[in-house]
Amino acid sequence: MFVKFCGFTRQHDLEYAANLGIQGAGFIFYPKSKRCITPEKAADLARVVQGTGIMKTGVFVDTKPDDILRVMEKAQLDCAQVYNEEVASLLTPRCTVILAHRIRLKSDIPHHMPEGIHYLLFDTWSNTSMGGTGTAFDWTMLKGQTIPPRTIIAGGIHPESIGPLLEKFVPYGIDMSSGIEEQPGIKSKKKMKRLMTIVKEATNVYHAG
Repeated sequence: MFVKFCGFTRQHDLEYAANLGIQGAGFIFYPKSKRCITPEKAADLARVVQGTGIMKTGVFVDTKPDDILRVMEKAQLDCAQVYNEEVASLLTPRCTVILAHRIRLKSDIPHHMPEGIHYLLFDTWSNTSMGGTGTAFDWTMLKGQTIPPRTIIAGGIHPESIGPLLEKFVPYGIDMSSGIEEQPGIKSKKKMKRLMTIVKEATNVYHAG
């Protein structure tokens, strides 16, 4: 399973997560987020996992494509996570793209991967935040749905909730931020380790079944 930890602000948190075997690391460039960092800080952090195969992802909201590409070049990132399909389509010829959808109703769940998009991400809809809410959408809506390949589930995932999610739906990947934190931007080694242990055990069980 593809596992992405998002909202890194400290080098030793990222080093620890990398040693646990994550596949993706996210850095936030949304000024309204408590986890927002500068491109310079992201570049320092990205060096920690350079050459490891971990996908270094920048998370952008309301940022123009050219500005996104400039940040990605400065920080040596591999992937852009955006919330606007038009922006995503302009970026896909230039970089790997995660197109995020905020889910509130079953009708919000897309059933097709837009052309050129590399990954979809389903996150919880909120009228006050673009992510990192710590709240899950109703995962039971996913059962029986045709979900595009390479779909990542986010929102309210933490060591206590990952089991119930995998009982309902085994996604391509998962993404978490607040669920592995002591406070915004400050990761918990205990939570990160516990979650990765549960994921490895649970996916073995459900895939074997």
